[in-house]
Amino acid sequence: VSYAAREHPLERRRGTMSRTPSSGDDGIPVRPQRPPKRPRQVGVALAGVAPSLQPYGVLSPDEITAALTRAGGSCARGPSQAERDDPYATVGDAHAVSAALARQTERRSGTRPPPCTRSDPLSAERLAAHLKDGLGAAGQCVHEEIIPARPARRARPRAALNAAARATLHSLARGAEPFVHQAAAIDALLCGDTRCDEGSGSERRAGGSGDDGRGSVRAVAIATSTCSGKSACFLVPVAQALEEDARSTFVLTFPTKALAQDQLRSARAVLGSALGWSAEQAAALVATYDGDSSDAERMAVRDHARVVLTNPDMFHRTILPNHRAHARLLSNLQLVVVDEAHAYSGVFGCHVALIIRRMRRIVERVHAGRPRFVLCSATMSEPSLHAAELTGLEESAIVCITQDGSPNGEKEFLLWNPPLVDVDSERHERVLERTRPGSRQSNGTSGRGGSGSDSDAFAGAGIDGSRPPSRQRTSAGTVTAGSNMLGLADDDETMRGTSELDAVSANAAAALQDLIALPGAELKLRARAIGVSQSGRKADVAARVVAAEAARGTKRNAPAHGEEEERRLSSIVEISLLLAECVQHGVRTIAFCKSKKLAEMVLRYTRDTLRKNLSEEIANELVSKLRAYRGGYTPAERRSVEADLFSGRLLGVAATSALELGVDVGALDCTLHLGWPGSQASLWQQAGRAGRRQGRALSIMVAFRGPLDQWFMRNPKALFEGRLERVFADASAPVVLRAHLACAAFEHPITPADRDAFVGEAAFFAAAAAARRAGELGRPPADLTSAAQLALIPLGCGDTTPAAGVDIRAICDESFVVKDAATGVELESIEASKAFWTVYPGAVYYNQGREYICESLDLDTMVATARHAHNVGYYTIMIDEDVIEVEGGRRAYEMSNGDDEVLQACEGGDDAGAGDRSVPAGAVADLDATGAEARTVDQAAAGAPRMIVRCGSCTVTTVYHGYVKKWRSGTRQTERVDYARGSLPDRILETRACWVDVPEVVAAAIRAKYGRGAAAAGAHAAAHAIINAVPLRVAASGNDIGAECGVPDTPEGYGRGMSRAPRWRPTRILLYEKHQGGMGLAERVAEVFPQLVRDAHASVKACRCFTARGCPGCTVFSECTGYNKILHRRAGLDLLRLLLDVEAVKAKDTAA
Repeated sequence: VSYAAREHPLERRRGTMSRTPSSGDDGIPVRPQRPPKRPRQVGVALAGVAPSLQPYGVLSPDEITAALTRAGGSCARGPSQAERDDPYATVGDAHAVSAALARQTERRSGTRPPPCTRSDPLSAERLAAHLKDGLGAAGQCVHEEIIPARPARRARPRAALNAAARATLHSLARGAEPFVHQAAAIDALLCGDTRCDEGSGSERRAGGSGDDGRGSVRAVAIATSTCSGKSACFLVPVAQALEEDARSTFVLTFPTKALAQDQLRSARAVLGSALGWSAEQAAALVATYDGDSSDAERMAVRDHARVVLTNPDMFHRTILPNHRAHARLLSNLQLVVVDEAHAYSGVFGCHVALIIRRMRRIVERVHAGRPRFVLCSATMSEPSLHAAELTGLEESAIVCITQDGSPNGEKEFLLWNPPLVDVDSERHERVLERTRPGSRQSNGTSGRGGSGSDSDAFAGAGIDGSRPPSRQRTSAGTVTAGSNMLGLADDDETMRGTSELDAVSANAAAALQDLIALPGAELKLRARAIGVSQSGRKADVAARVVAAEAARGTKRNAPAHGEEEERRLSSIVEISLLLAECVQHGVRTIAFCKSKKLAEMVLRYTRDTLRKNLSEEIANELVSKLRAYRGGYTPAERRSVEADLFSGRLLGVAATSALELGVDVGALDCTLHLGWPGSQASLWQQAGRAGRRQGRALSIMVAFRGPLDQWFMRNPKALFEGRLERVFADASAPVVLRAHLACAAFEHPITPADRDAFVGEAAFFAAAAAARRAGELGRPPADLTSAAQLALIPLGCGDTTPAAGVDIRAICDESFVVKDAATGVELESIEASKAFWTVYPGAVYYNQGREYICESLDLDTMVATARHAHNVGYYTIMIDEDVIEVEGGRRAYEMSNGDDEVLQACEGGDDAGAGDRSVPAGAVADLDATGAEARTVDQAAAGAPRMIVRCGSCTVTTVYHGYVKKWRSGTRQTERVDYARGSLPDRILETRACWVDVPEVVAAAIRAKYGRGAAAAGAHAAAHAIINAVPLRVAASGNDIGAECGVPDTPEGYGRGMSRAPRWRPTRILLYEKHQGGMGLAERVAEVFPQLVRDAHASVKACRCFTARGCPGCTVFSECTGYNKILHRRAGLDLLRLLLDVEAVKAKDTAA
């Protein structure tokens, strides 16, 4: 058999060496004669070479197959029957392989192919191929998912439509029959008919009242895909009622002003045409009512408008407190539309749910109305349940429509990982030595019993490699099975007497059986994680893993924080290059970014790329078609960008999530996503912006260097097969309910009969009693009737309303104004709570891609001045730090350099110099025990103070130390600029928290087992696991609850690049509310803390990620302020197990 001699991936020469089935040498096949053994696929044939190529950043065998295809291999057209019988015949010349591998090694050196200088138009499909073969030639495309097209399914509504409704439907359906979900929604709203045509997707919960016409259906929840025509579901019934009843009114609520403005254009055009209104009539009868409306416009809406587009904030602060002034609107209210209903979740959802209940109470009891509701969303996981939580209606009165009848074109979704750089030279030499012919380790087996470089053999399986074996689309359009590609069969093997089995004690038999039962790929991952050889039969590999864990006590060093992330090129540059390619080839694209600053930087980098790669004339034309869209711009500037995007004048937009919700942006071809947006719902809302109706679309997610994004790069199934997150809107949260009871009492006195209008008897009376004790509610004057004296009215409001003091979005009312230092023109306004991260002195500030240097920040006048600058060459990042202090707990403090006593205290744990620090005998051994669920840490728990869940006041202080300059070219070192103390005031959040202090005996045992820093990293991981489990028990999300995300409990780890001196912090698990004053969530979390610990322990233990930090399914938290860098999954699992043991001991004592 002929092979290429393996000297170096870039220096291959053609040669021959004979190979017998028992020799074990691996290499790249070059037109061999018929082999003694025929693999089933080319990927299996190349599997042996993976160990020697992985250290160079070369991809796994199936990716080499894809590289061969791009180099001209025959597998691009699909293998013939003869090629299936003899796959070696399809490999091609060794030079093609060498060229493909040479391109892959560019990821280590950071070099790129020459930039594309063409500007010819391309379709989305051709653009994807162009990107993979050009810009992505260094192997950035790690996964490709094809989402198939969906045909249209149409039906005719059964309801009798008048002329206006027919005209509206004809306009929105473009002359065709409506989709099945549109017909189902129209029938449910107009005649209460839930017996729609088969496949319509209409569902109604059992247990409701009989079909008594329109009155039996109080709400319709529509959960169909983005751009599926949900507007027609409610605009057709609106048009029908507008023609039948000249007094009827309608309210359409949207979570953002941008979405309301977008729907305003469509509603005016469609309804005006259907009802024969003039342009002036349409403008008066269909109008927005939001924070941008002037006083005159608000008066006109109140007196004349029949279709009002608004948001929950205006109902809360303006309409409901002054409901008598809006009597015309409320007394004739027929329908309330809640668009993008998934946006109302967590604490914000709790507020909105209570606002809707207040609205129903006022309309039904004061204005004698009975409105119905329509709730729309593309990403509601449980539509009927969420609709019931928001509206307060019974599920039996809600019709749920989930079957989507709209067509959708094929979508290609790429996962794009920036190239790796900076190979460690020592490792490079070690790999060269191992891969030379004749080397002792050239057969892929480590010289030290399976540890060492052999651990890289299957890095492509998802530990440190760039691509997992599952769900990878090969060039022939097939999906390769990971276990077969790795050479492990999935069938169970009977255990035979081997040297590995002899080394396993009888007590580990159960663990061995569990490992053998794993799929082959997962067993390889487990062996890779423990550092033993993955070759051989399944039973042998499992025995090695068990024997290694028993011999070493699974004692491993702490994770190498940041090792993988620090070796990738900039994700911002990568997405800017992609956006530039899209624009220069005429592909209309939105690049979604997670922050305003990122959107501005992407815009700037993209413009620079176009000017660099194209001629001046073409570049200037394309640069004019690029804009940014984010919050903070003036209303006029936002409207300008929206109009240019809708009309097609813009080819590219760098945007925040402000364009995520259903704004009609016209026909888009591509969406780019800078990093994981934080939830499945957000990702698919963003990706749904492209590919309307029949056209093919492209979406590309560019990963950040952090462990969360890298985990998704290695585990694409989590993206494409994961379920949508459950959204919560719990109206019974005590603090929020109490605040809204005061608002409701101001609008109309509260009586005991109102308990059903809110959340039920128990929660209602408890909140009312708390409000009375706090002096917020009281009895009316004694001269009223006896019935009226039973009511409650607000006390101590003064000249304001209670609603003015209830912030439903936790957004600061105060803002800084940014002005151009040269002209004095206002550039934008920034919330005060975010200004210190944006316009601090010395900051590089961006506005529509233009660079400014912030010169001053006046805290008295709240004005920031910035001067326009050209080609600054760097961007800035604020250096800040969160210090958390709880009532009755220890506080963090800075240590002076050289303070040996304090350093020793930090090494020891919480109590510096307090008592004996010795660990009770057997504590470490107990923690090292590996018996499954054998409660072996009882001694450590008994020797430690009881870990009590505490709940109390919490102060989160954000300290600003200075900023760093990051040079874009990479030719200069990062420069740090420190502020004098007190230059910027600390930002203080007074809130509530619940926490558990980790006893010293436990922290010492963890440090002894895993090394210095492991106790804090383990507590950090345990806190993440618990906070990931919170939505299972409490209606809260990562936007509502945060964790104390710190750094290791050693002086070396604290404050690196942050505070001036090391900082000591107590080792504890702490969760706090992110809302000023707290919303009662900390108390609710504390009540179910034992269940949360149990849920967290189960999720971490069952997780098969086998990574040091964990994954989003166990210990990685998307909102971590420490970027998930300081985590120790195994230490966190031990801490969670100990918490469960302590609970068991307490329960046993209680029972005794």
